[in-house]
Amino acid sequence: MPEPEGQRPLYSSFADDPEVSDALDGFLLALAGRIDDLQDAYARGEIDELGAMAGVLARDSERVGHDALATAALRVRNAADRGKLEEAHGELVELTGLALRARLAHRGALG
Repeated sequence: MPEPEGQRPLYSSFADDPEVSDALDGFLLALAGRIDDLQDAYARGEIDELGAMAGVLARDSERVGHDALATAALRVRNAADRGKLEEAHGELVELTGLALRARLAHRGALG
């Protein structure tokens, strides 16, 4: 039986590129903390900070080949930029799920 989409590991398009492996490892090791920071900004109602952090995460995600994370982070940023806190929350929930899947892929690669 195949895994549901939401439980499948999410791999970087650069997963097999040795030139990006150190940056990718560092990105994925820090990802949980960055998601926590986004969730904390949302919980505090700091929509400008949420948008700014999501924009940086989108840029960094794209640099390491995690386009799905980049797109999701941009949706958080865009909602925050429009002042739509609850919409940003919905997008943040989606981003959190994708981050979990990316971290699962990384842990699988570690052994």
